[in-house]
Amino acid sequence: MKLSPQNCGKILYELTKDASGKELDKIVKHFILFLKREQMMAKIKHIINEFVDYTKEKKGIVKLQITSARDLSKTELDKICKHFGQKVETEMKVDKTLLGGVVIKDKNRILDASLKTQL
Repeated sequence: MKLSPQNCGKILYELTKDASGKELDKIVKHFILFLKREQMMAKIKHIINEFVDYTKEKKGIVKLQITSARDLSKTELDKICKHFGQKVETEMKVDKTLLGGVVIKDKNRILDASLKTQL
């Protein structure tokens, strides 16, 4: 397996998912030593981000990036989110060049319902 930040994040999740207390401390310490040995410490922020993202994925949390031409109301956001499951985290962006509609990105898809692409 190639050592990438994504793979390291997954490894850290698998090592720590059932650990707590001193056992967790020991696992994290050994993981840090492993990263030092493999000269991966410069990528620690990326590894942590991948760990957090993978943990959320394993817990069934869907992360959406929603871009629209204007700020959406809570009601509008809720209507969009309900189509993606019970556990949804959103990141909102406003892009006035879209003219209207929304672009929704998740980990694997881009759903473009913007007026910009319809014209």
